[in-house]
Amino acid sequence: MGQWIPVSDPGWTSLIAVVAVLTMTVGNLAAYKQTNLKRLLAYSSIAHAGYILLGFVVLHGEGLMAMLFYIAVYVFMNLGAFLAVIAVTEAGGGEDLNDYRGLGWRSPYLALCLAAFLFSLTGLPPLSGFVGKVYLFAALVNQGWTWLAVIAALNSAVSLYYYVRVARAMYLDGIPRGEGDVVPLKIGAHFGVLLFVCLVRPSFSASSGSRWRSSRPGASARTSFRPQRPPAVRGRIGDMKIRIIGVPMDLGGDRRGVDMGPSAIRYADLEERLEKIGHKVEDQGDIPVAIPEARVIKDPTAKYMPEIVKANKLLSDAVAKAIRDGYFPLVLGGDHSVAVGSLWGVTRVRKNVGILWFDAHGDFNTPETSPSGNIHGMALAAALGRGRDPLIKSEDASSRISSVHVVQIGIRDLDPLEKHALRNSGIHVFTMHEVDRYGMPSVVERAITHFQGCDHIHLSFDVDVIDPDEAPGSAPRSQAASRPAKPTSRSR
Repeated sequence: MGQWIPVSDPGWTSLIAVVAVLTMTVGNLAAYKQTNLKRLLAYSSIAHAGYILLGFVVLHGEGLMAMLFYIAVYVFMNLGAFLAVIAVTEAGGGEDLNDYRGLGWRSPYLALCLAAFLFSLTGLPPLSGFVGKVYLFAALVNQGWTWLAVIAALNSAVSLYYYVRVARAMYLDGIPRGEGDVVPLKIGAHFGVLLFVCLVRPSFSASSGSRWRSSRPGASARTSFRPQRPPAVRGRIGDMKIRIIGVPMDLGGDRRGVDMGPSAIRYADLEERLEKIGHKVEDQGDIPVAIPEARVIKDPTAKYMPEIVKANKLLSDAVAKAIRDGYFPLVLGGDHSVAVGSLWGVTRVRKNVGILWFDAHGDFNTPETSPSGNIHGMALAAALGRGRDPLIKSEDASSRISSVHVVQIGIRDLDPLEKHALRNSGIHVFTMHEVDRYGMPSVVERAITHFQGCDHIHLSFDVDVIDPDEAPGSAPRSQAASRPAKPTSRSR
């Protein structure tokens, strides 16, 4: 089954946004001058095509839901309006606005339906068209397209003028003076069905997914698209049992010094800070790891693989035991090759595991694609079964993680073959450009939607995802305030 992939290239999204604005504006201005109702509805359909294009600007998460809902509602609104025009024409009337004068008294039910369809197309509350536009505009604002939402709202105000003209003709112009002037038009029950759709709005909630409920007085509309968060951690926040496991690993990369990471983090009062917010903390100490000076590189395409695999097996045992003992395992590295053993340990105990991977790099190389042979750039690929046997084999091969339950955040530097592999992997990637554009909270919220069905989320955080202004020794310069147009390449 295919996947929806967001249009993340800024050039394409900007182009779609411009086309949407032109489509809305041209359609509404053309409809503004019309007195023939069929032509008015035809031009307004062009404007609504522009509203639908707004969904393609934010085509994932709440944007996709908003667009699909708006399309569904629009079909019923527009169909109802055209059927009403056809009913008047077949009854001997015409398509000109003057033919609708007094329709509210000649055929009250038909006039009511047509008014509801038109006001729903405008986006007036409490009709379903209003809800559809609220979803679209909210998705645009949440993802940084406020100016586009403002233009769309102004176009809706323009459409109100020409739709109100029809309602005015039906109810305020040509009012019959006697009962003999009232000649009801015969219409079918299908108008009732279409009217009901215009008076129904959906309710999206975290616990129940999406359901429908009628728009009745006193009923509140909930427009939240917040996904249900899977239970990744047993226990309440501020009331967890945490076991710290240090892995002073620097065999996975060429840069020395990262083996001091566990000590540096502990020195920053990690344990005390966790205890202050109510957690029970136990420090297991460090996993023994060989040092590069005491070892020889046997395979330049996968440097220090035997030593890294040995340390990761010990880490796997420690992580699995911590989970079985009821602890949350907090692993401190070391380079990112420690993620291999951490994931081995988790999948030995938990099934249906998702991965939330914060990193400036993809870590999706294999010995065959890596320019450097550094295993810290192969950790995620190994977790998904790509690479050499010693890295990809765990005790339970059936526990391998599905790529659709893997989300990367903060990516800004990929090797050429790694980029191709990621593109075809099914992994959901949020680049640093998207973090800058939408904000970290919005990106994380979208990321969580990909963990439906997961019982456990493994969070892996590489410090180089932080901008070097905040963590100067972490990595090449990121895309913060003074970011280069093309990120610096660095082999992993």
